[in-house]
Amino acid sequence: MKVPRIYCIMNTIADLSEMTIIKQSHSMVELRKNINILIIDDNSFYAEDFLKANGYQITHKNDIDNIRDVEPYEIIMCDIAGVGKN
Repeated sequence: MKVPRIYCIMNTIADLSEMTIIKQSHSMVELRKNINILIIDDNSFYAEDFLKANGYQITHKNDIDNIRDVEPYEIIMCDIAGVGKN
């Protein structure tokens, strides 16, 4: 049985592109409104409602067809089982 590779890439707001940072106000409320987060999960994401209630901009997709589908998002959270089949 082949063991799948698991990658964990962790970034902070400071790691976002310079243009994204320049456009943002420095308040957390403004950052939450202006940074797009993508969740790729074939199941429901239990924290999604909590994050939306706290002002985060969340998009949830069950899967993606093309890697370019994630380009508009600064933060991507992806399940490792059942997604990315294409």
